[in-house]
Amino acid sequence: MGAPFVNYEYMREMLVTTMLCEAMRMIYVADHDVFGGETPDYIEGEMFQCGFKPIMVSEQPSFTGVALNYDAVVRLPHEIATILQQRDRIRIQIDGSLNDYEIVGDVTNSRFTTVLEMSRVQY
Repeated sequence: MGAPFVNYEYMREMLVTTMLCEAMRMIYVADHDVFGGETPDYIEGEMFQCGFKPIMVSEQPSFTGVALNYDAVVRLPHEIATILQQRDRIRIQIDGSLNDYEIVGDVTNSRFTTVLEMSRVQY
């Protein structure tokens, strides 16, 4: 008797249908100022659906034992999570307004989705 067959692609597609927020990957590109210092800049990338959960308590323990400040947990489709870089940001449309979030905490990968701890960028 073998292991049961699991259609991972179908499971990924079904999980994306539960992701109700529209988001865009903001790709980090390094620019340099007149003094040669690096200045961060971002260009618009792919649009995708994501799951968004605001966190009420901003300071949470991490696996390293260091307290992290983050504002939200974001669930991403597998195909976006595989290309997302640590310095990239995610622009999420919430209640008609656009908000940028950066990765600050733990990244949890599974066969179906990736969960990120993110902090809202204050401009």
